[in-house]
Amino acid sequence: MCRYLCWMMFGLFLLYSPQAWALDKPCRALFKQKQYKQAASCFLKLLPVVDKKKELGTIVPLMKDRFLRFASVSLHRAAKAETASAEKAFLKEQAIKHLLHSFQKGYCESARKCRTNRLFADQLKKEIRYSSLVIITGSPTSTLQVTGYKFSATTKGTFNKQLRPGTYKVLLTFPNKQPAKRTVTLKPNTTKTLNATPDKIIMKEKRIYIAKKLPPIVLVSYIVGGVFVVTGAVIGGLGFGELQEYNKLNDDLDYRNEKYPPTKDAQGRTVTGYGESEEKAERAEYVNLMIIAGATLGVGVAIVIGGLIMHNVASNNKQKPKEEIRNLSSLRTRPTFVLSTYE
Repeated sequence: MCRYLCWMMFGLFLLYSPQAWALDKPCRALFKQKQYKQAASCFLKLLPVVDKKKELGTIVPLMKDRFLRFASVSLHRAAKAETASAEKAFLKEQAIKHLLHSFQKGYCESARKCRTNRLFADQLKKEIRYSSLVIITGSPTSTLQVTGYKFSATTKGTFNKQLRPGTYKVLLTFPNKQPAKRTVTLKPNTTKTLNATPDKIIMKEKRIYIAKKLPPIVLVSYIVGGVFVVTGAVIGGLGFGELQEYNKLNDDLDYRNEKYPPTKDAQGRTVTGYGESEEKAERAEYVNLMIIAGATLGVGVAIVIGGLIMHNVASNNKQKPKEEIRNLSSLRTRPTFVLSTYE
């Protein structure tokens, strides 16, 4: 039964083929003149024409397959003659679209013709060497717009498509945030993934004040005061050591005799070496050190306190910016892109 119907369709095609040849004769003439783009456009314009010719009857699908196939061949020839790689890939992609359209609509006169169209489309795909572009935002409300040479697509949330090799511009928009732009170059047979997430910004205060710079005298007072305090502490430590030495001389006879050995006078009597003059000298040594230490510490503390007072005055004197209040609702952030490539 199927064979009978196929032969009947073929007989009808032979019967009406003169009309088909008359329809596409100008297109074939353009093809012979190597005006391939014009020829392809001519063949495609015949598709709505055959729909209006009711006398063609059942061979209309066969004629559409013929015109779509001839248009694809013309575009393939035009791609071969083209020097620009972007235009070459675009023409081949258009040829694939027409071949698959005939295949999906079932316009082919036979399974062999459909298989031929599909194989031709697969061959053109290999010649284009498609690349994959994947964009992940993690937000279903984000808007992605990808544009390239004779290509434009807009999606929500994520983008995952095979594209012709070339340069594409990506525009990413999150709600209430500034749009982010990125230019991506796709090499043949590669996969590029863009991970885009919005920046997280936390503001604890709605009022933002900009303090004036710290006066140099405050910094100098901190440094000088600190030096005085440290020096006074070191001198105080030495004075405390001398005080311990003085007490030991007065309390420990053996130590006093060791440091100030006794001597003998002219009559042969033993005279102590630690007399009143030595005792006064030892006492004056530690007292002087303690006085110097106390004065140095006092000066250092006074300088530091003065620096703290000046610092406090400078901190309280703040300069307001032009835009004093920033609301969280009006804050704009720019998303960031992280690019990874798999070749």
